[in-house]
Amino acid sequence: MTDQVRILCVDDDPRAAELAARQLATRGDGIDAVTATSVTEGLGVLSEQSIDCVVSDYEMPERNGLEFLSELRDRGLDVPFILFTARGVESVDSDAITPDLTDFLQKGRVDRYETLVDRIEDAIGDGGDDGHG
Repeated sequence: MTDQVRILCVDDDPRAAELAARQLATRGDGIDAVTATSVTEGLGVLSEQSIDCVVSDYEMPERNGLEFLSELRDRGLDVPFILFTARGVESVDSDAITPDLTDFLQKGRVDRYETLVDRIEDAIGDGGDDGHG
């Protein structure tokens, strides 16, 4: 059992990345969140730190979130990956969504951060009850 969970929040908007990190740390028990504002910066963080889950925006100028996920897998990194985006699933190229994507959550939901914490906990297996319902 791990008491501390390390999350990487990647968003090209620094305010959005910081907001997500703060909300996760506030709402999640034992969550420590770090930020990156590009895929390149995110890859750097992953090469230097132990990360339990990546939460990434979809639309970013350098590479999109699914290209980021593909890069992680190409590098052999099997960390859970949650796409956290303002776009609805219908506007993301469905051919690009692969089984490697752990989860997808739209930012506009009222309860988005509580839901995001739940999805992170499910993805990393934190908590003894797997809650199949």
